Amino acid sequence: IVMLTDENRIIKSILLGSQIAVEGVPLNNNIIIEGENQITVIKEPGPEQIRTVGEQDTAVILVNFQDDPTNQPFTPSFINDYVSNSQQSVHQYYREVSYEQTFFIGNVFGWYTIPYNSQCDTWEIVNLALEAANNDITYPEYRHIVIMFPTINCGWAGNSYGSFLVNTPDGPVWLSIELINGLYPAVHHELGHGLGALHASSFICQNSPLYAPYFYFEESGLCSVSEYGDAFDVMGGAFLKMHLNGAHKDHFHWFTSSQIREISSSGIYTLYP
Repeated sequence: IVMLTDENRIIKSILLGSQIAVEGVPLNNNIIIEGENQITVIKEPGPEQIRTVGEQDTAVILVNFQDDPTNQPFTPSFINDYVSNSQQSVHQYYREVSYEQTFFIGNVFGWYTIPYNSQCDTWEIVNLALEAANNDITYPEYRHIVIMFPTINCGWAGNSYGSFLVNTPDGPVWLSIELINGLYPAVHHELGHGLGALHASSFICQNSPLYAPYFYFEESGLCSVSEYGDAFDVMGGAFLKMHLNGAHKDHFHWFTSSQIREISSSGIYTLYP
């Protein structure tokens, strides 16, 4: 879910993958709007496009660059084990945190050397990687595409664009695209984005109440917000492999109605892992 906000409140929540129309004023690659009535959801993604339960077929594409064509920091068999086979794999992690409901089946392709130097133009890397692996991959057979490459100067270890309609060599396909910049353990985190999770943040206050908008407290110095501050969630402390928090699990439809309880009165309640 994408939450659009003004200075102190959420004005509209929109499912990732939705087609929207926005009426506003363009300013520095942004669109300035006056309110939620200027945003129209034309079409929400269907069940197949937001599927978070069941088999997640994943293609991992290993690419390097024409100015360093021998740089292959890990073997295809190692990455295959890390994604699908080992006890620390992405597959085992998501099986556990989803209570055996979601699992990743990966196939690794490459190495391929793409006709591009070691620079951080992400869409150029994506398009060239998809083209390089075209003879080996039938893209409509997959749900997620992970593109791994040797470390270059991007300022990030991983990047995800979530699920959207991707123009592949096989035509438009609904996929999530994840980029891994050398640091392969980031794949757990990035595939969380591929399922639709946002970051797990923290909101820490020093001797102040939480009833007012946190923007006020952050500006006044009483509170601080950290984008990756939840160290107990793989979407925050990405390399600790902690469980996703309850809000993410609920969003992914991993809970049944009997596992969620709405509290309407004071009392002592027991939380189960």
